[in-house]
Amino acid sequence: MSTRKTKRAQGLVEFGLLIPLFLFILFVFIDLSRGIATYSQLSNSVREGTRYGIVHNFSETEFRDIVYEYSPSLDHSQMTVTSTVVDNKLTITASYLFKPLTPGMQLLIGGSGGIPMNVKSTALISPLYQ
Repeated sequence: MSTRKTKRAQGLVEFGLLIPLFLFILFVFIDLSRGIATYSQLSNSVREGTRYGIVHNFSETEFRDIVYEYSPSLDHSQMTVTSTVVDNKLTITASYLFKPLTPGMQLLIGGSGGIPMNVKSTALISPLYQ
């Protein structure tokens, strides 16, 4: 009977030692999926802003509003959007600071404020729309 109690206690100790590791791995995967979704949404919004810019006569505030409109779940205070037109090419660049929720994730990646995500989209402006 004493061996049964020690085996039961051994299982509880092993579970207690491994559960923090499993939870950490689970939360890292959740943060990685959030990061991929954030990058995808940022990339799509920059592409839509570039498409809008080459089709319409755009101003700086219009395409920035389009980029913000296509990224509703992102914190716009953490996003910087810039545009340049050189040789009939419109380039829109967006930068976003992604903050993971897992406490040790920033220590693993090596950033104190977050993970910077940079996206750039370039398109040729048709002479018809100039």
